[in-house]
Amino acid sequence: MTIWLHGSSETMRVHSEHLSRHPAVLVASEPLDEHPDWRLLEVGELLHVGGDLSVTSRIVLDTRPAIAMDVSYLHPATHKP
Repeated sequence: MTIWLHGSSETMRVHSEHLSRHPAVLVASEPLDEHPDWRLLEVGELLHVGGDLSVTSRIVLDTRPAIAMDVSYLHPATHKP
């Protein structure tokens, strides 16, 4: 029997048979399900995943980028095409 890992949002769909069988950390630019731990990274935040899959993060840059990425598409109700 094959079991797949599935995740989807309004703009992305992810399927992985391999990840359904092995411990993993999935990093996504938008929520793929209702998991309460998903969040946007802060400006300048570095995410580290250890060999034991422990996740830590810290701010490594203390200045904002010259050009910010538009993430309004993550909230379709407020997105203006």
